[in-house]
Amino acid sequence: MRLLWIGLWGGECPISIQDCDFDKYALKKSSCLEKVDGNFKLIRSHNYYYQVQQQLFTLKDRKHSDFVVCAIDNVNNRVVIVTERILPDKQHQDTVLPRLDTFWRLCVLPEILGRWYTRRCNAPDVKPVVDAICFCRKPADNDVITCSNVLCPYAQFHTSCLSLCAAAVPKLWYCPHCCRLPQFKRKRKQQQKQPPAFQAALQLNKKISKLKLAQDKQNLRAECLKGKLGFNFFFRSAEE
Repeated sequence: MRLLWIGLWGGECPISIQDCDFDKYALKKSSCLEKVDGNFKLIRSHNYYYQVQQQLFTLKDRKHSDFVVCAIDNVNNRVVIVTERILPDKQHQDTVLPRLDTFWRLCVLPEILGRWYTRRCNAPDVKPVVDAICFCRKPADNDVITCSNVLCPYAQFHTSCLSLCAAAVPKLWYCPHCCRLPQFKRKRKQQQKQPPAFQAALQLNKKISKLKLAQDKQNLRAECLKGKLGFNFFFRSAEE
């Protein structure tokens, strides 16, 4: 139960404070309090803080708001109260008010003046068609296709709705809805694993190729040092 007096004080009695243990309550994600320097304070990003600041922004004659959290221990018959005096937050106001102004101009005001968002809701009620099929929920015509799933919620489809007018449809065909079901998904053929001996030979072949390439580069460098090949040819070959 939450009691809130605008601009004067706000009261909170969360039932999640067990045995009046505010330390455990402050560690919960749903908590509105945090412990700072040994004192419990209202979390500045919590909705209650926004509500308190809104009251202080609206009632300019109020200089502060007392936020109160009350915990009741019915077993030991005791009550524990935590209070914090919250002052108007100018930085918070400068951040929130421009957003509220944008929301008012783009969302609220167009709807009030011209029903910008709800005027399309005046479309006449369309009565459901008996024996409707397909995604369009219209009656069947001469060009329909039946889903192979006997439990398909749509049963039949217009070929024009699925752009299947000129396509050859197999005997076993599942609609776009049923083909996503696990029992109707096509199983991909798993790539056949090669024998261990083949895998080992393949790895050995790669190592031999790398060693041969390194040996060729060393031989080429030696030829260059001997002066048989040009200096530019060596570096051009190494880059290639």
